Amino acid sequence: MFLSKKYVSITILLFLVGLNIYAQELPVKAGNIVELCYQFKFKTADSLMAVYFSEIKQGEELELYMLKANIYWWKIISGINDKTTKANYYKALAKAEAYFDKEKETETETGAAYLYKGITLYGYMARMDGLNKNYLQAFLRVNSCLKYLEKSFGSETKYPFFYLSSGLYNYHIVVTAKKYPMLAPYLYLYPKGDKKKGVEYLQTAAKNSNKYLSTEGNYFLMKIYLEEKNYDKALQHINVLIERFPQNAIFIYYKFYIYLHSNNQKESVGMEARLINELKKNTQINANQIAHFESLIKEDNINYNKQK
Repeated sequence: MFLSKKYVSITILLFLVGLNIYAQELPVKAGNIVELCYQFKFKTADSLMAVYFSEIKQGEELELYMLKANIYWWKIISGINDKTTKANYYKALAKAEAYFDKEKETETETGAAYLYKGITLYGYMARMDGLNKNYLQAFLRVNSCLKYLEKSFGSETKYPFFYLSSGLYNYHIVVTAKKYPMLAPYLYLYPKGDKKKGVEYLQTAAKNSNKYLSTEGNYFLMKIYLEEKNYDKALQHINVLIERFPQNAIFIYYKFYIYLHSNNQKESVGMEARLINELKKNTQINANQIAHFESLIKEDNINYNKQK
């Protein structure tokens, strides 16, 4: 039974892996940090975070620790994935969880902002446990996340940020059941999904006037169309992201990947050069991050040429 739970945890994590904690209506401080992360300005984000903690006010603790974890997550996925960074990520989330537990005493369990914090907090915890192959812990985190997620269903029009979380869930729970039929019986334990509705919700999020909600919506639509090998639609969404954040190496990398796999050799070579150039002129990243993306590019090119 645990083996089954382990694999269910992995599949549910598919929709949690990229979910941004602060794709919502942001206080100024949170908006500043998220903006810097999207721009790959990690040193500035660290410095600003230190300032915010030096002048912290009562009631800001949960948000600031979640933001701190957000910076660490961006570092991890951009190539700084050493034990110390991962440990600091966990410490920040543990602090955030402690303040979240305190918030339960003053927040109603149906409050939209409260529910979204629960979804994102435990989603952040689950995805690292999953990546570290700590599947039992990941399963427990996923269940905590789903507790808040289920309560949010049906409230999308009242709180637009639920279009993102609900959209991801609705899409991936259906796709996972089709891709892994042996898991279907266990997925019945979870709320039923709707693939079409999932995509529609993400499209609504992508069109939202909130910059960060829209960015996350476009990102996940790009990922979905990439998985479906619909490269034209994937390209449309990645173009939106790069127009907003031209320094974001992850977005540039995905455009390279899309061009490569859609047989646009000239364009893929151009994006490869652009990515390396952006990385090397960015004084806010280190050699490990540059090496990380160079390794991804090399591996993708090798695998692509093998398939030809």
